[in-house]
Amino acid sequence: MKLNGQRFLLGALGLFTAASFTGLITGTLAWYASNSRATVAYEGTSVRESEQLQIGLVSDRDFLGLDPNNEDFKLTKETIGGEDYYWAKPGSGLSGATISAYLSLQNHATNTLEPVTSRVYNTGSVAIDGTITKGDALHLYHAPKAYTPLETGDAPTNAYCAMTFAFRVWRTNAMGEMEATADQSIWITDTAAHPTDPSYKIQKALRCYFDDGRDRFILNPGSTETTKGQTAVAGLLNLSSRDSDYYDFDPTLGSDHEEIIYGDYTGSATPVDNPTDSELDDVNGTGQTDPSTFLAKHAAGTKAYTSFAGLTLGQAEYETLRSIAPDDDGSGHLSKGRPVCITANDAAKIATVDMTVWLEGWDHTVINEELSSGFNLGLQFQINRM
Repeated sequence: MKLNGQRFLLGALGLFTAASFTGLITGTLAWYASNSRATVAYEGTSVRESEQLQIGLVSDRDFLGLDPNNEDFKLTKETIGGEDYYWAKPGSGLSGATISAYLSLQNHATNTLEPVTSRVYNTGSVAIDGTITKGDALHLYHAPKAYTPLETGDAPTNAYCAMTFAFRVWRTNAMGEMEATADQSIWITDTAAHPTDPSYKIQKALRCYFDDGRDRFILNPGSTETTKGQTAVAGLLNLSSRDSDYYDFDPTLGSDHEEIIYGDYTGSATPVDNPTDSELDDVNGTGQTDPSTFLAKHAAGTKAYTSFAGLTLGQAEYETLRSIAPDDDGSGHLSKGRPVCITANDAAKIATVDMTVWLEGWDHTVINEELSSGFNLGLQFQINRM
């Protein structure tokens, strides 16, 4: 995909909407530890100098009365087809206070994120001819518990956030009147997922899921990969050892003390006898050097897995900016890519997309060393020049 970096910075009239979030990690971050939390404060969305692109929120609960300034967050409520839309003016955005008020009534996270997992996920694809193979429907699961190889419980709804954005694309008709237009694609053409301190990496665990009914996929906004990527959702873990650095093994008396492989996988591997404590063994391929949930030693007297030969580890696939961004001819005319939504060809001509944001706990950056790290998340939406 070709991207015009200059346009990301400077913008062009009528083309851009941006969504921006900031966060600060607090508390124990090792995602499998009990009560691990990550705090995220939402800055809001903004529309940059655009009278073509209008952004709004869809909600079945009226949040306008929560505006402390009694200005209804400068939104206009409009009921269309039985749905309530809360629109900013074309060219205006949604403030952080607006998004916080909206989220406070959605029974999802408002200012905290707790690492959870999608488990195995196929993100689908878009062929050159535009044929869509949808990604899987998203299902988020609770963090695994020590000695429970596969956690099947649902993630608590307050562990992640969810919202529904609405878009309209306006143009001037032959009568000189503004009218909404159908069949207009809305792409993500830039992402910003950066730590507030360059020594931290927690932003790499952020995931965004988009579902507009037509297509659905997971995006890793912190990835610099040029193609799709994937996260292994299985491996050895140190969940139970708070004061020592050992991979978990079956503690049952009379057992062979075989190490536990957590998560989704198929096949079988053969453990080896481990008579003495090993050095740190990076079986999970973290590339790290300090002990963590994902990097530990094999305890003496265990049957240890020193490799995953014979196993196929489950993978959670994700898109990256470069795998979904459209081609740009240099003048703002976009094509191909993977739009997050398309305005409907009906009387309303509205595009809606559900977005879920979470921290993927199987990402190797979700460790205690990331404690107190902050991150910035930004998503830039772009429409075709009209």
